[in-house]
Amino acid sequence: MKSKKLITARKRWCNTLSNEIISIDVGNKYTKIIVGNSSRVLSFDKELTPQGAVFEDGLHDINTLSTLIKSMLTKRNIATKDVCFVIRGRDVVIRHIEVPLMGMDKLDEAVVWEITQYLPELASDYYIDYQIANRATFKSDKVYKVMVVAAPKKKLDKYIQLASILELKVKAIDVAANSVARVFAGVYHFNKSLESIGVLDIGAMSTSISILDKGSLFIEREIPIGVSQMAESFGSNFTSDPDKFHENFVTKFNLLNAEADNSAQGKIKAMFDNLMEVLQKITSFYRGGNYEKKLDYVFLLGAGCEVYGIEKYVKESIGADVRALISMEELNLKMQVPYGFDARFYSNCLGMLFRDRAHGLNLLPDNMKKSKSYMQTTKKVTIAAIIASLLVVFISAGIFAYYMFIKAVNKELESRIDSKSKVRIENVMLTIEESDYKNYIEKAEKLTISKRIVSEKVYNLKNHKPEDVIFQSVVYNGGDYTISAVTTNNESISAMTAMLQMSNEYRGSRIKDVKLKDQKYTFTIVIRGE
Repeated sequence: MKSKKLITARKRWCNTLSNEIISIDVGNKYTKIIVGNSSRVLSFDKELTPQGAVFEDGLHDINTLSTLIKSMLTKRNIATKDVCFVIRGRDVVIRHIEVPLMGMDKLDEAVVWEITQYLPELASDYYIDYQIANRATFKSDKVYKVMVVAAPKKKLDKYIQLASILELKVKAIDVAANSVARVFAGVYHFNKSLESIGVLDIGAMSTSISILDKGSLFIEREIPIGVSQMAESFGSNFTSDPDKFHENFVTKFNLLNAEADNSAQGKIKAMFDNLMEVLQKITSFYRGGNYEKKLDYVFLLGAGCEVYGIEKYVKESIGADVRALISMEELNLKMQVPYGFDARFYSNCLGMLFRDRAHGLNLLPDNMKKSKSYMQTTKKVTIAAIIASLLVVFISAGIFAYYMFIKAVNKELESRIDSKSKVRIENVMLTIEESDYKNYIEKAEKLTISKRIVSEKVYNLKNHKPEDVIFQSVVYNGGDYTISAVTTNNESISAMTAMLQMSNEYRGSRIKDVKLKDQKYTFTIVIRGE
């Protein structure tokens, strides 16, 4: 039990540290939440919206809704405090206008004035914001292409109150169609040749039809026809159990075989025909009289994707390629999602994770957000500060690099000076060693010469002695050679004396210290050096 509590606490702590946000879509049929950021979906959930909590796409019973959402967040161990909402409804006014290039503070005023003429009530009763669609090309276009949205204050204030009850901080409120447009941005990035995409979101209680032009929302219409009405109308012919209406509808209704008549299938077919008629009108408005301008694709979202034959039916109705969104891979979004996540049912929430915080649409009251002109000024100041900081860093780095260079040069010079001092010391030592070696060599040469002389004197002496005379030792001292010898014949000493006197080499030699011991005569021969 303790380990589970620790894991839960760790998850909540990690969520708090991240840049994740809670995205909430409160619909007439379902309430959906996603928690994540632009690179991953951490968690998602969907619950039936309590009966009476929503009325005509507006929040009605926020206390009941807060209880539901709080239980959903608790169930998923979500501790993130930042939240955003998506809204929809026919009371939300969306217009696309073109405005001459001007400062952002002037643009703020211009878009409010432009949309005021389309509002059924006073502008003061609406929260108004805008989004520049051609931010990348407005200089070449020489105009701002702006999407302006106005939503009733009494509608949006309910969302702000709901967040307050949940103790969450509202970061943004956006329209569902604009949020869905961001989900399909990856499709445009993957296929640069695409121009227009239609999105048909057939939900439980209503259907949203949108056209995206080069990734931006061009037009959106909401029709109060949804799968729940269709399922109830059709399923009631087979069962009295409301819980089985939807199952009977998706398993038994065939859109391709149905005819618009008073039969159960015919009534549903008539509803779909009404949807296609609106889609065709919206497409014609988008073309603007240019019949060569067609939709590249129409993507199907929501519960309507499950209707048998829906893709072929829509394709035959509007003449464009149609595909029901099946997997995240089709969206080409670099995003990690949990197992079981189905983008068909969560596109409204998912798009909020990709919202541009600085330039994206935000219908919050002015006192809860920063204006676009302020954001633009802040961005310029930030860029200037970054450039100044980079200059300081580069200059400091240059000074430090020069300092390190000088230090390295100084160290190299010290090393050279030190090496030269060592060379001088080594030179003196070598001179001393050389002198010592010379002395050694001279002494060695003297010893070698003396040894050679002694060896010759002694070697030649054998030619001037009788055979019985034996040399015992030779001593060289002061140029004289003293040789100790022994013999058993006394006459051999006299004979050797005569032989030495008669030679030229040993003429100056003499014999002395003749002694008799143990019948042997020892004597000494002294030879004077030259």
